[in-house]
Amino acid sequence: MRKEYGNNAEFAREYCESNQLLAAIDERKEFLSSCSDIRELMEGEKGKPAMANVNWGVGALAMACLVMFVYIGHGWMFGQPTEVNAPPVKRYVTGVGEIKTINLEDGSTITLNTSSEILVVMTENLRQIVLRRGEGYFDVSKDIQRPFSVDLQGRSISVLGTEFNVRRYQAGFEISLVEGSVLLHRQEENMDVSAPAVNPEADEPVHHKADQQVRMLPNTELVFDSEEKMATVSRVDDLGRQLSWKKGILSFNGEPLKKVVSELNRYSGKKIVLEDQQLGSQKIFATLSTNEIGVAISGLERVAPIKIIPSVNKIVIVSSENF
Repeated sequence: MRKEYGNNAEFAREYCESNQLLAAIDERKEFLSSCSDIRELMEGEKGKPAMANVNWGVGALAMACLVMFVYIGHGWMFGQPTEVNAPPVKRYVTGVGEIKTINLEDGSTITLNTSSEILVVMTENLRQIVLRRGEGYFDVSKDIQRPFSVDLQGRSISVLGTEFNVRRYQAGFEISLVEGSVLLHRQEENMDVSAPAVNPEADEPVHHKADQQVRMLPNTELVFDSEEKMATVSRVDDLGRQLSWKKGILSFNGEPLKKVVSELNRYSGKKIVLEDQQLGSQKIFATLSTNEIGVAISGLERVAPIKIIPSVNKIVIVSSENF
């Protein structure tokens, strides 16, 4: 059993998913509210409370987890020792505004951006990361015997040795490649080493269907749209500016204020609200520090016709013409 499962990539993935499920149950209110069938139990018939049904639903989920782990363990039940050498899973998390660098045992490093979470599995035959939320920069040590993968939203990013950035959000994810090459494919598929590399022209992005394997080259960015089931690869002239967050800097070169506010909200403890939506198209040219987010937000008044109004619960941006 040790030989069969101990370094098996599929087993490691299932093991990661099991840990994710347990973590979700620990935060069961959020987990249950995201499940349509459980939500129906919570709402009850005709909107009536159904707490008994909710408790039953939680119990059923907990039992499902127990069965899953009994299956994986092959002997945890009835006190019998397991025969499987389950790979250890390490979890790393960053809070709002926090940036953390993680040194892996293989020599690779991961820099996690604000509000991010990953699971890490390292064995003799595989190096697997699950990006549960947020953003990470991966500097991967080359190891031909152990491909390095980042899993998210049913897709895997597989590499041998390279540097790339991955940002996950609700509607999809983005991959920015600095060095080497990466291959995007579905998790249930193996890498297709013969997949042609995508080298788009400066102003002509290349579109791929979601079920296609895509090999990226340096200085390109892939945007995956989960709703449209489409992956779009484009050339990027200045990845350094785009990845300046690793140094605690956000650089904007003509981005609309709406996008700037969305980006700053990732680092701010208070919600930033753009009250006047007509200001959203205002172009912003600025370099801001995430280490002093309050100063950074106030600094927007110097580069745009706006006024910052802080309060206890939020920060409101209005037109300076009103003052």
